[in-house]
Amino acid sequence: MDTPTTFAIDFETYYDKDYSVKTLGPVAYVNDSRFDAYLVSIVGDNGFEWVGHPSQAPWSAISGHRWVSHNASFDQPVFLRLVSIGLVPNDVSPCEWLCTADLCAYLQKPRSLKDACLVLFGVKLNKAVRSRLSGKRHSGELFPDKSLLEYALDDARYCLKLWITLEPQWPAHERELSHLTRMWGIAGVFVDLDRLAADMSTLARLRAEAQQLIPWVRDDADVVLSKRHLALTCREAGIEPPKSLAMDDEDCAIWEDTYGEQFPWVAAMRQWRRTNMLLAKYEAIQRRTLGKGCMSYNLKYCGAQHTGRWSGDAGVNLQNLPRGDMFGVNLRACFIPTPGCVFIVADFSQIEPRVLAWLTEDNRLLRHIHACSDFYEAQARSMGLWDKSESLRSDPALRHKIKGLNLGLAYGMGWKRFQLLTGLDTSECKRLVALYQEKNKPVLAMWDELERKARKASQRKNNPVLQLELPSGRVIQYFDVQTKKGLTAQFVQGSKERKYITGPLLTENVTQAVAREVFAAALLRVQTITDCRVVWHVHDEIICEVPKILAAGKQAEIERVMCVPPEWASDLPIAVESSIEERYTK
Repeated sequence: MDTPTTFAIDFETYYDKDYSVKTLGPVAYVNDSRFDAYLVSIVGDNGFEWVGHPSQAPWSAISGHRWVSHNASFDQPVFLRLVSIGLVPNDVSPCEWLCTADLCAYLQKPRSLKDACLVLFGVKLNKAVRSRLSGKRHSGELFPDKSLLEYALDDARYCLKLWITLEPQWPAHERELSHLTRMWGIAGVFVDLDRLAADMSTLARLRAEAQQLIPWVRDDADVVLSKRHLALTCREAGIEPPKSLAMDDEDCAIWEDTYGEQFPWVAAMRQWRRTNMLLAKYEAIQRRTLGKGCMSYNLKYCGAQHTGRWSGDAGVNLQNLPRGDMFGVNLRACFIPTPGCVFIVADFSQIEPRVLAWLTEDNRLLRHIHACSDFYEAQARSMGLWDKSESLRSDPALRHKIKGLNLGLAYGMGWKRFQLLTGLDTSECKRLVALYQEKNKPVLAMWDELERKARKASQRKNNPVLQLELPSGRVIQYFDVQTKKGLTAQFVQGSKERKYITGPLLTENVTQAVAREVFAAALLRVQTITDCRVVWHVHDEIICEVPKILAAGKQAEIERVMCVPPEWASDLPIAVESSIEERYTK
């Protein structure tokens, strides 16, 4: 078939408040007994249109052609499930299945169909019909509802229109990354169910013990986080309550540290909140794990749209799993390879500062990087902080300080924030920040150049967009750049959210975007290694599964292909570290 027709595919399925993709993830959702895909709309770029029950759809007419969906990570599992239960013939398949939500994300357009159509076409799609379908199962009465059929067709029509409009701007290797991200998630990762159950039992016990020490709770767990009850108890104790009980609130953490020993119920609240948070993560994994112990997952391709980095999605965020032991459990260790296999966990060493040195053409630092396997030693020598013949590892305290420099000084971090992250005293933080800026003039020059470009873009009345072309050829954009209330822009076209941009922030974005391009190229190379399955990836780290008997050879091969720089960055200094693991513990 020389030129395949493109068909937009969109399914409508049963859902309710207790049964949804959001709570289960797509694969567990379609394998649930409540699953019912009652409608599919198909629209082709040849003028073909059809809508009705999937069992009656003209699948043979569209088999072998290109299919697109707006959120293929949902529609593809629905289709595969319909094939497995016999509602769709098992000899039907597309030549490729691509995702217009991912296409929009790559181009920094809104990811949702509704918002993308509004921004690109000025069309307001009516999603009220979809909201009315919650809790309604398929019956013959649904199909005479012309509004439902037209709603379904519109979704497919505009999905196809997005594809036709934007497709030429989506490179082939990025389409492949989008596809692979979806397929890795569908294939999933094995879970140690015995360990999962034991950990959940431990957490449930510790949460119950903590609950008994919180004076206002008694038997009603719903009031543990009641601000009113907490305020009353704090008033009785003569202390101020925290303004927020959010898990990531720094002021609340300080409040717990301050009063935890003096008031046992404060320490109990800390334990309850943390064990409850962990238990929720375990429960989400348990809901998504199917009978044989395999858990599907979702990653968002171009989840951080301005840098292109992946992000977690759909309830279980494999990009942000807790590190190490907490309350005697280790969530990462619950993920295991297929029997007979091991994990090889390989990640780029200090990829961002290496990329930054390359981007700024800091030749002094680059010479030291090429001469020294330890980046932190190279940086110390470049800054004149280490001139001894032995390795910097012989001075752990200094190496720790140099490592701390990479926590944000290149991106404009001030001494106060630096102190909070490193724990160093005030004078030392001020000294290191000043020293970094003195010894890294190329970085400061990049700050100035990027901010100058942003301000110049803000002066264009008709099209105030900042476009930054990366060495790979990809362009990242900042839309509607303004200087009215400080230098601000939209990171996604048409977004209601405006963010402040500065030279250091733009430097961080460009550096992370280029590091992402290096990582993406490595992913595609690792994917081609025989007897090696990419299970998932986290930031600059790839988790692969290989037969145990081949582990040593595959580890060397993975490191080798990851160390090959992209063609557009042939002199970029890359280093990779890896380990062979029986379970995910890194």
